[in-house]
Amino acid sequence: MPTDPPPRDPAEPRLQPAGSWQPDQQAAAPSHAQSRTDPPAQSGHAEPRQPNQQAAPEPAGPQQTRRQPANLHPADRQPAGPRTVEPLLVDGDADRLADALRAAGYTAEAVVDLLGEEAAGALARAERVPGLRATTGGSPLETLVRLFLLGSTEPAAAVRAALPLSAAPAIEGVLLEPDGDGYRAAIDLRPYEGWWVVADLGTDVRPGPVRPDHVLGVGPASLTLSSATVRRPVGTALDIGTGCGVQSLHLSEHAAAVIGTDVLPRALAMARLTARLNGLHWELIEGDLLAPVEGRRFDLVVSNPPFIVGPGDGGFAYRDSGLAGDR
Repeated sequence: MPTDPPPRDPAEPRLQPAGSWQPDQQAAAPSHAQSRTDPPAQSGHAEPRQPNQQAAPEPAGPQQTRRQPANLHPADRQPAGPRTVEPLLVDGDADRLADALRAAGYTAEAVVDLLGEEAAGALARAERVPGLRATTGGSPLETLVRLFLLGSTEPAAAVRAALPLSAAPAIEGVLLEPDGDGYRAAIDLRPYEGWWVVADLGTDVRPGPVRPDHVLGVGPASLTLSSATVRRPVGTALDIGTGCGVQSLHLSEHAAAVIGTDVLPRALAMARLTARLNGLHWELIEGDLLAPVEGRRFDLVVSNPPFIVGPGDGGFAYRDSGLAGDR
């Protein structure tokens, strides 16, 4: 089990990833990061991310599967091909959204600069009031921070100035929820290092029970695994239980091809949008653990599965108490 990286200087402000101030949502932790074979000796440093890398085109239509005779014995049937991941946004709308985020300067560094040391530190402790006081100017960046990081309801006019709702109306139905005369966030969209990550909102922003297929964002367990993973150039990398796609983002820096599996279609849809917003393309396959890639070989395998293994029958009071914050 990898250990957590050394603590940062507490005096240094930093925008925290989703989940790092949400102990009630941490349902995942690192399992392992293993390399099947070592490639030829390299310099030891991952190749830098290409910021202008374009996403590969998606197939023109849904994947076709071969029909099989109905009278075949179950043991003789061939497994069906992987199901197509239904996108949250079509590629054109996702690209318009990425352009708007880029135009607003919605980056981790810009958010810390906007909030300042005091408000950024408070946000790391899930205290949002200082951040709300620091973001009253009405700029697109301030509107995005208030929507997605501070859980505020924002005026419709300000949201339309920050997001391309007229050019891509579908964005409204995916990212936003009407709330009185304004909008509030429906999902979490935040900058993380040099990327954007899409996940479900945490209970600190949206209190109450979470949906059964809740998709966690970036949290301490994610950071532990990413810091412990071998970072040498590889041909293929597999992310088992990809979730929102945070491990796949890191794999994209040094793997020629990234494959992610997850049992939740909603997780795959969010990972697909995460990839598209960052100009990346991953092979995302629905299924449990290694089942969707049976018989295939990979140069690097990472996984961040749930770290409490059990039947979930109420045996752990701290986990199965019935309180929303314990799930």
